[in-house]
Amino acid sequence: MSVKIRLRRYGRKKRPFYRIVVINSKTKRDGKYIDTIGTYDTNINPSSIRMKLYLAIKWLNRGAVASDTVYSILSKSGVLYKRFLERGVNKNIISKSQADDIFNAWIKNKKGVSLIHEIDK
Repeated sequence: MSVKIRLRRYGRKKRPFYRIVVINSKTKRDGKYIDTIGTYDTNINPSSIRMKLYLAIKWLNRGAVASDTVYSILSKSGVLYKRFLERGVNKNIISKSQADDIFNAWIKNKKGVSLIHEIDK
């Protein structure tokens, strides 16, 4: 079974609200999903992204493939950067505290997107 991370649309007509879900690749857009890892609200300016950081990293490490739009959202929200830093920790290139400091500094400098990371270890 191939697993994808993609958007699932909610909201009324012309007011979309999306959930970022892990879903079987053969399932239709709004079909049955495996897990919800975040939300994406385009109705406000700047767009709001709520992401369960460690859950998203867990699914990416398991081999889930993100759609193009979700890949962009994961990049903007820092999930891909955090995953990159964790690889460095696993290879003993940097320590866990250094990786956390680098990531927190990156988040502070991020502008243009409202980010909320939910802690879900």
